[in-house]
Amino acid sequence: MQNHNVDWLRYQRLLQQSTAHIAKLADTTNLLKLSQQLTTLRLSLVDNSLSLLKEHADLPPSVEKIELTLLLCQHYQWPKPIWRLLLQAAFCSILVRAMPQQQQWPNLLPFPALAAARLLQLDGQNTSLLTVLAGCYPSERKQASWLQNPLSLVLTQAEYLSDNRKGSEPLLQRIGIRIALSNSEYELRLLQHILCYLTLPAALDNAVTDDHLTDNTDLISNAKIYQLFAADNKDIEHYLRQSAALGTTVLARASQLNRLKTQVVDLHLALNLLGRTQLPHILTEAELHANLMQLHQPNQLILQQFSAIVAYALSVLLPAKQHSIAYWQALSLCISAPLWLDNTSYASALLVRTKTDFRIRISDNHYQKPDTQQLVFGLLRQYNLSEWQPAAQHWLQAEKTLPNSQQSLALQLAWYSGIAVLTNQIPQQLPPLISRAQQSQLLSHNLSNWLMQLASHCQCYCPLQLSL
Repeated sequence: MQNHNVDWLRYQRLLQQSTAHIAKLADTTNLLKLSQQLTTLRLSLVDNSLSLLKEHADLPPSVEKIELTLLLCQHYQWPKPIWRLLLQAAFCSILVRAMPQQQQWPNLLPFPALAAARLLQLDGQNTSLLTVLAGCYPSERKQASWLQNPLSLVLTQAEYLSDNRKGSEPLLQRIGIRIALSNSEYELRLLQHILCYLTLPAALDNAVTDDHLTDNTDLISNAKIYQLFAADNKDIEHYLRQSAALGTTVLARASQLNRLKTQVVDLHLALNLLGRTQLPHILTEAELHANLMQLHQPNQLILQQFSAIVAYALSVLLPAKQHSIAYWQALSLCISAPLWLDNTSYASALLVRTKTDFRIRISDNHYQKPDTQQLVFGLLRQYNLSEWQPAAQHWLQAEKTLPNSQQSLALQLAWYSGIAVLTNQIPQQLPPLISRAQQSQLLSHNLSNWLMQLASHCQCYCPLQLSL
C-alpha cells in the first residue's frame, strides 16, 4: 500500500492547512465546514487503514487517530453514514486543539472532544455530532456503562492510542499500556479487535479490510436459505455448517422442541428431530438472526429481547394458529428487522435520560419511510409469510385506524406491548388496542396483567451492555 501518492499527500496537506486556518478564523462554522471537507476527502481515498498503521510507524498523531477510527468502523461494518458521522467528530476533535477558545477551558485541554462539544453547544448546535463528542472519555467522567454510546467509545479509544505525548512508543506498545491501565470492559474489547488486526500476517491485510465492501444491510439479497426449504436434509446441513450463527439457532430450537428436552449438539440429528413441517420457519429464524448479527448493531441484546416478546405475544394472542414458537419468532424478526438498521441508535446509549428516570428507547418512527416498509414486505414475501402482508400494511399506513381483522389486531397489539414491556412506558396506541382485543375476545386480561404475563414468561430484563 503506497500512502505517498498524490491523493494521500493532498489529504495530509489539507489537514495541515485546516489546522492553520481554524487557528485564525476560530468559529464553529469553520470547524464544521472543515471537518466535513476532511471527512469527504478521507472517505474518497482507497488507502488501507490497517496497512497504513502496520507499515508506517511515523504517521502523525492526527492521521493515526483517523486511521484507528476507520479500522474500527471497518471491523464493525457499520453503515456508511455512521462512518461519516464518526470521522467528522474525530476531525472536530483534532481541529479544536488549534482553536484559541480551548485555552479558556484549561481543564479540557487533555479532552479535545469535550472542548469541541462545548463549542458546538455554546453555538446552539444540538446534533448527533454533538452527542458523539459530548459522550467521550466516559471512564474519566465515571459514567455508567449503560449511559455510554458506541461511537463516543470508538472515538475515545482512537484518542487514547494516538496521544503519544510521553514519547515515541510503537502503537503495539501503547495498546499494551492501555490494556494494563484500563478498567473498562468496552475499552478492552476495542483494544482486542485492534490488536488482532495489527498482529495478522501481512498477506491477510487486504482480505480482512475488504470485508466492509459487503453490504450486510441488504437483508433481501442476503436471504438464501428460502431456496432450501424443499431441499433434502443433507444439503441443508451442508449450508448450515457454513456459519456458526446459523447452526446455533437450529441446535437451540432442536434442544427446545424435542420431546425429551435434551440438549442437541449435532446438526444431522437436529434436522431429523425437527421434521419438515416446522423446519422452514426455523431456517428462516436462523438466517435472519445470523444476518442481523452481522450488522454489529450495538443495541443487539435489546432488539433480541424485543423480538422475543413480540413473538411470544403473537403465540398467545393467536393460539388457534397452532404454530411453533419458531414460526412466531421468524415473523417477529421480519417485522422488527428495520430496528437493526436505524442509524440513530448508533449514537445513543442503552438508556436515555428523561425528566424522572432512565428508559430504553425503541421507536417505530422510521417505519413510515417507504424503503423501511418495502423491507418488511419483502422479507414477508421472501420467507413465505405473505399472509401477514395485509396486517403489516394496515399497521404501517399513515392514517392510523383500529384494526378489524384478528391478524392485524394481534400484530399491532404484540408490537406495542413489546415496546411497553421494555421501555416501561405505555404507547398511546396500546390502550385502544387492548379494548378492541377484549371486545373481540382476543384477550381476556387487562393491560397491567397482560404486560406482566409477557414480562414474566419472556424472563424480560434490561440489558446493560452494548454489543461491541
